[in-house]
Amino acid sequence: HESFATYSEALYVELIYGYDAMFHYLNYQKNNILNKEPVVSELYNTTDMYYKGSWILHTLRTLVNDDDRWFQILKGLQLNFKYQIVNTEIVIKYIEKIYGNNLSGFFNQYLFQEKIPVFEYSFIETDNAMQLSFRWDDIVDDFNMPLLVKWNNEEYTWIYPNSNWSVIELHNIDTAHFKIAEDLFLLEMSQLK
Repeated sequence: HESFATYSEALYVELIYGYDAMFHYLNYQKNNILNKEPVVSELYNTTDMYYKGSWILHTLRTLVNDDDRWFQILKGLQLNFKYQIVNTEIVIKYIEKIYGNNLSGFFNQYLFQEKIPVFEYSFIETDNAMQLSFRWDDIVDDFNMPLLVKWNNEEYTWIYPNSNWSVIELHNIDTAHFKIAEDLFLLEMSQLK
């Protein structure tokens, strides 16, 4: 409940002041995330249920990648469960039903672990191209969230990291222009040398 309420503040900023202002507001929230306990916890010694929860929803919006469906999920939660007592499992099942995909790894990582995933990556120069080597670290077993990246100022494209190292070839890349869409995901990044 608190996560949705805090996230609605960012949506209000987006509606009134625009999409870029929403990022500014969300980055203010991100500075308050502590990652010292899971969002779903008996302790509640931190404010992560507010700020981390808001960023979890923002990340989920990116994964849904369809604002019509995303707002259908948000409105549907309010309309279908008004005047009811719901728990985490009910909310997750509803989101998965409307989204149409299993999100257990996503929710296991973000709701039930204190750590957020770390995107580890490195560049390996070959004779013909530059290789991007990447993986997720500090994750639960079934976590496989895709990620948006771009290079050489091209459009963002999806890559699909998991716990194993993957490699893709990038032609004509200047590694200084490699960018991870960090404003769209709750993650840490680690470039390995």
